Formats: sequence, C-alpha cells, structure tokens
Amino acid sequence: MKEYRFYIIIGILLVLYILLTIFKPKQTDWTVTLEKKDKNPYGAYILYHQLRDIFPDAKIYADQLPVYNQLSDTTLQHTAYLLIAPEAALHKEDVNRLLSYVASGNEAFIASYTIGRVLSDTLHLDMSGPVHDIFRKDSAVINFNDPLIRSDSGYYFRKFTLDNYFTKIDTAHTEVLGIMDKGKPDFIRMKFGKGYLYVHAAPLCFSNYFMLFKNNDQYTATALSYLPRNMKTIYWDEYYKSGPEYSGNVMSYFLNHLYLKWAWWIAVLTILVYLLFESKRRQRVIPESDFKRNTSLDFVKTVGEVYFNKRDNKNIAEKKITYFLEFIRSHLYLPTHTLNAEFISALAAKSEVPEDEVKKLIDLIIRVRTSQALSNEILVELNNDIEYFYKKTNEYGK
Repeated sequence: MKEYRFYIIIGILLVLYILLTIFKPKQTDWTVTLEKKDKNPYGAYILYHQLRDIFPDAKIYADQLPVYNQLSDTTLQHTAYLLIAPEAALHKEDVNRLLSYVASGNEAFIASYTIGRVLSDTLHLDMSGPVHDIFRKDSAVINFNDPLIRSDSGYYFRKFTLDNYFTKIDTAHTEVLGIMDKGKPDFIRMKFGKGYLYVHAAPLCFSNYFMLFKNNDQYTATALSYLPRNMKTIYWDEYYKSGPEYSGNVMSYFLNHLYLKWAWWIAVLTILVYLLFESKRRQRVIPESDFKRNTSLDFVKTVGEVYFNKRDNKNIAEKKITYFLEFIRSHLYLPTHTLNAEFISALAAKSEVPEDEVKKLIDLIIRVRTSQALSNEILVELNNDIEYFYKKTNEYGK
C-alpha cells in the first residue's frame, strides 16, 4: 500500500483541482473577438442573433472562409457581406473579388480598426488607429452625419474604444455617414457599380457591451439600416476574427466542449479505478533469472584449437569434408556416396555455383581423402573453397 501512496495523493489532488475549476467564479474576458458565438463583452453574439430582425427576408450564412472563397459565386445579387473584426487585412485577390462582388449589385459592410494596405490603397484611405489621449475624460462621442437620424446627445462608450477615424478619404467618391469629435469621419460608403461598400472605423460599435450600454443599440441598428432591407442573403464573416476560440484556462476549455469533457471524465475515472484495484492486490515481482549462456560455440572453438595444436591436418580436413557432404545431403538433397562427373553436374545445377569451381572443390576433396598427410597450405585451400561454396549457396538461397 505504501508504494501507491504517491499515486493516491496525485489522484486526490487531481480531483480537487477539477472541483475547484468547476466551481471557480468565471472571470470576465475582455478580449476583442467579435465572434458570433462569443457572449463576452466584446463578442458579437447579440448582433448576430438580431440580424434576422433587421433583415427579416434574408438567409444568414456564417463561414470561416476568406473573401475570395466566400464570394466565389460571381452571379450573386441583392446580398450583403458583413466583415466585423478587430483586423481585416485582405489580400489582393480578396480585394478584387470583394469589389467585383459589390459592383455586381451587392453590399459589403466592413468594420475594423485596420483594413490592410491593399484595400486602403485601392480606396485611397488612411486610418488613425486608436488614440490613447490621457487627458480625455471619456471615449470619443460618435454620431451620424445625416441630420434626420443624428442623435441630439450622440453616442459614447468606454474610454479609448471609439477613437479610430479616417485621416484621409477620397472626397470625390466617398460619402461620410458617421463622424466623431470635431467632425472626423469614422463611417463612410463608396459606390462601386451597382452596389455600395461601407467602411466603419470603430468595430466595437457592434459588440455586445456597446449595444447594451445606454441607448447604443440604436446606433448599431441605424448603421446597419443603410443596407437595403430586402436583402436575400447575408454573409457573416468569421474568418478574419483575431480573437482566440476560447481564452480561458486549459481545464475550462476541456469542460466547455462536450466530447472533450466526456473524454476527460472517462480518463479520470479510469485512473481512479486503476489505483483502487491495483492498491489492493498485486502479484509479487518475479526475480530476474540469470541468462543461460550458449557454450556450444566455445566448445567447438576449444575442440578446433586442440586439433590445430596437435597439427593433425588430415583429421581436421576429414571433419570439414564430412560436414560439407552432410550439408549437401540435408540442404541440396543429393546423395554423396559417389563423387563422379554426374554428381558434379548435379551439384552445380542445384547450388548454381559454376561447374568448374564445383569440379575443383570435389577434386580437392578426393585428393585429400586419398593422401596420407596434409600440409597447412592444402588445409587452408580446402577450407577456403568450402567456405566459398557455402557463401555462394547462401546467396542463392536468399
């Protein structure tokens, strides 16, 4: 039991950590995501689910595709593309597809702190970026340029959230729809062919928190009301959102996804069951037995050294020949009682060793058998020829 104490303590601590994570008060996440599923202050859950009220006849699609892929159907008309994100750095191909889409009779609405260099150069726009003025008491007050829809008191929000504006616009082709302090434009539209391109410099005007702050929901609804109400289709962009999918801790990420949560609990339960049963009974460790060494090769080596030291070359050669002939009988299935020309031809065919080399070896074997004594040179030659035959035969077998 003592040897499992460490694992039991780890299991208890793991369960305590899970319980603390589950019952820990959830902290507010202020990350600017503007995602349709995000209910945090700077998500866009409210706006996305209010689109059906603003455009009652439109079908709404939300996909994580770049502009080039999302608007691949060049025959679209009476549709709108909404890109509301902290950053919208469109590539050249995306910009060309977007402007072609608008010119065909559609609307595009972009709200972002930055729209990328390609689109800025194409539209002749420059943006200031958020202005962090420490002497400002609150964020900039924003309003509409049209007197018919302008608010008497304007719309404002938290400090440093609505300070972005356009420092340069193409006045000949741009209509200013919204302004901030001192008449600086922050909401514009441009005509392209049969449609309009809208650009808003303060994306937080479409966040959950902004729409719930005082009467700011009127501003968001009015800004989107510039789009024709009879839109057939609304494309909601999720591709350019820069916020993380989930910005909580790792355990919260697991517990907020159904399948990951089940997988986590199954893993924890499996570990606890393992600790419970393994801590009760376990077979004693079987001691490792000594490895039995194969001494056959040592024996052969010793016997060989005895024969070699006695200089009994004839005896050594006879044993080599006997082993060789046994190899032929057991592996090549040839009788060895008569070593004649017919045997040599059959052996060469079976082993695929050249017949002249086989003949040389058999002649040497016959000469060794008929001699009374054997020199070292003949013994070495016999050994080399037999080993060569083994090698060639093994290569053939491979």
